[in-house]
Amino acid sequence: MPLGQPTPQAFSLKIQRRLASSVPPRPMVAIEAHKAVDYLRRLLSDIMDAQTCLGVTSGVDLLTGFWTLMSQSPQPSAYVRALLQSLLGRHGRLLGRYPLEEFVRDDLCTLTSPAELVSRVASIEKLSIEKTDIPPRQRDETKRRMDHFFSRCSQSYQNIFKACCLNRSRVRRTLCHAAVEWDQNQADAEDVDSALQAVLSEQPISYPPGAELTYSFCLSSWTYHYKLLILEMIILMGFELSVYDPREFACMYWFLAHLCNIHLAHLERISFFASQRNTASTRKDRMAGKATKDAEELDETLRQLYRSFRRLKTIEAFAKALHGLHTVIDRHGQSGKTKMYYTAAELRYELRMRPFLQLSLPEPLTFEEFSQLSDLSHITDVQILENAAKHCSEAKRGWEEMLKDTWNARQLVDNEMTNSSYDNSQKPDSPHGTAIEREWRKDMQCSMKASIAASIAISSLKRMLAAEDFQTTPRRLGIRIPDVGDRERWHAWWAVPVTKM
Repeated sequence: MPLGQPTPQAFSLKIQRRLASSVPPRPMVAIEAHKAVDYLRRLLSDIMDAQTCLGVTSGVDLLTGFWTLMSQSPQPSAYVRALLQSLLGRHGRLLGRYPLEEFVRDDLCTLTSPAELVSRVASIEKLSIEKTDIPPRQRDETKRRMDHFFSRCSQSYQNIFKACCLNRSRVRRTLCHAAVEWDQNQADAEDVDSALQAVLSEQPISYPPGAELTYSFCLSSWTYHYKLLILEMIILMGFELSVYDPREFACMYWFLAHLCNIHLAHLERISFFASQRNTASTRKDRMAGKATKDAEELDETLRQLYRSFRRLKTIEAFAKALHGLHTVIDRHGQSGKTKMYYTAAELRYELRMRPFLQLSLPEPLTFEEFSQLSDLSHITDVQILENAAKHCSEAKRGWEEMLKDTWNARQLVDNEMTNSSYDNSQKPDSPHGTAIEREWRKDMQCSMKASIAASIAISSLKRMLAAEDFQTTPRRLGIRIPDVGDRERWHAWWAVPVTKM
């Protein structure tokens, strides 16, 4: 820098006049030397971090890697986000390795593990050899519908990763549009599943045990899983972007827990059918004396489902805890200082639920149902806080269990880009050295700190409510809800109140 020379000719006078005449006027950019060096250093670091994703081999890990890298604060520069997005189509292939539709099929098989049907779904032309009683026209029509479904879903699937590379406000807006798109994909998947049931002669299974017979619906289960994931991220980003008023925190955390509960039930259904189908297939192969990989595929599927189940169970528990905590605060008028004029609860509900009301599944709730389920009017303050404390403890255990694991479910593969960019401590085969691992652990640790802070806030409220003058206690308590970016806001998603005696 001491040897550098100013280059005024690098700034065109014409461009400067255009900037000065714009509305509002934009001054010439003047960057200090030390800030430029820090920016360049982080830019190069983020570029190397982005190349970690080249070693990913599964859709679940790729989504975790994209989301983790793009959720850093401050967010990586536009160049880094564009670079990461370009990996989705590198050399005409996803990550430069996989055809897009093949990657989607692998993700589908990993989640639903249809061991007996996977080979036929991937190449339905085999049906002409395996089943001579299938009319060629029906076989060709089913194959055409399968190809159309995967072609359409592949673009929707890729768009989820592209959305992660946008700035945070556009991420949420894009996900709102994606939810409607995946709702239509689910309807198409149900039609294709119905066609496959007839062609593949799938046998229905009683689920839950003892209930009516039903089919697995592999394709629609996969699309429903991603649609629910998108809906959950929309709500969580609403807290991160300060979309909700503090008076809406209680109901939005309840709705988040409601969606997580639906998602957990859906994952249980997927795991049940995967286990039943693979058990039947393995038993048949053993009788025929064949050695298959069905057991390994089932183990991988159950491992992926357990990771998702554990994450959702933790988020659900913490959302329930914060719902109860904010409900008690609302009852004593401590959620906000400003009065809300020219508004009504029903209109606010319609505004907040706009991305969800037009979906077929999960079934939208009416305002009356939503209010009745979320206000907890039949439970006292002390009972609500006791339940919230239990949920906080459950969430803390969940974060601790997740921290014992790594961010990736599958081992990363080696590649030329990562070999040339990372030293031995940051190669893909040592995930603890990658930036994704560090940021992922930081996110888990901040969430755990938020759950600890919530436990402290609940204990403080319980002590004050137990006092004789609990009616005036909330005013003396000095409850404050930290904004995003505040040092007492441990995580942008979790608005934990701070109590000061």
